[in-house]
Amino acid sequence: MNPINKNSSVQDANSSEGASNTTTGWRGRQITSKPKSSLITTITGAFQRVLSSLKRILKQIFSPFHKISKKNASVRMINPEQKVEQTATEPPVPENGINIGLPNGGNTCWFNSAMKLMASTSLFDNMLEARSNDSADQKQVRDALRKLIFTLRSGKGPGVIVREDYTKVLDAMKPIPIHGNNIAERNQADPTEFLIQLQDYLGFEQPKKSGLKFVKNYQLPGSDDTEQFQKFGTCTDEETFMLTLDIPNQIEKNELLSLHRLIEPTDEVEVRPDVADDQNNRLFTRTWRLASLPDEFLVYLKRWNVEGEKINNRIELNGSGEFEFTLFDPKKDEEGNIIGETPREKTVRYRMAGSIDHRGFSLHGGHYVANLRTPKGPVCHNDAVINSIESKDFGANGFLLLLKKVQDEDADA
Repeated sequence: MNPINKNSSVQDANSSEGASNTTTGWRGRQITSKPKSSLITTITGAFQRVLSSLKRILKQIFSPFHKISKKNASVRMINPEQKVEQTATEPPVPENGINIGLPNGGNTCWFNSAMKLMASTSLFDNMLEARSNDSADQKQVRDALRKLIFTLRSGKGPGVIVREDYTKVLDAMKPIPIHGNNIAERNQADPTEFLIQLQDYLGFEQPKKSGLKFVKNYQLPGSDDTEQFQKFGTCTDEETFMLTLDIPNQIEKNELLSLHRLIEPTDEVEVRPDVADDQNNRLFTRTWRLASLPDEFLVYLKRWNVEGEKINNRIELNGSGEFEFTLFDPKKDEEGNIIGETPREKTVRYRMAGSIDHRGFSLHGGHYVANLRTPKGPVCHNDAVINSIESKDFGANGFLLLLKKVQDEDADA
């Protein structure tokens, strides 16, 4: 901001009407203004005031989300324990979106984007609840996270958390293995790996019936031997709320990524050393199908190939940003053994509710932002700045996607 010279706005009280007025600009230059009639000055001033008011009203109507700058309010962290009427996981995710920015402490954009995604969903709230068996370090991390998420959700905004409070949160993260050191030394890191590490460190317990469930079936190719199938073919249920997807190596540079095809049921041949015969390992056909889906879940799209290069293909999105998934029911024999799967006649529709995007080409560089859907449209959380974005760009370049159900699985497709 330019320094203001108070003399520049003060006219000489002794100057006669119609005389030239000389003022001093902010760089010390002498500026001479030509005389103006008082009537013209009055009309011009009134017009400018009306125009300024009109611009302000239009901005409030058509730009519900505006750029957060240093002129906006500084937000101090709120201690949830001071709110005796609320529990650790309250307040809930705000319906109108988060309007509080986070400063960048130096290569902490990955941490900021992870925190914004955490605050936008209840999936991670289990990690915010205090545990009686917490070590001192775990309590330090958990308390700082709870305080930060609480402030992001309850802050009215627009505003930015003050740097002093933000730095205290960063310091509290240091005990976390690997990523705590990245924060302390201000190193770039992957926000998805950080969220996974955080769950492990804080002993995250996923609520029952809240995750994806897969039916996995191992079958000996070409074998009709029921006894052999029951002995060596196994089926397991795995429940999680994060689905990891690989991008095919042979994908073309400008080809759109279809989540429908990436999550399609797959059949793969797998060597099972645990059931090796006397001469060779058994080759099993591994089949996995989606058996159940929660109200919301995460998709981790691995955008880095084996050479460490980033895969920049955009995700294929329709106008509403929705995706459809087909669920399968396990098929069992007379004894209750799962021997396959059958597709349901219903599908489940989900809409992208948030994403973390990476801008750049290197895994160890670039910049991370979080995009979140709000009732007034999608917005981009870029550290301390929150801006509206085009719907067509929302999540198209994301690698960690938050999907929320918009149609129940029992409804018609």
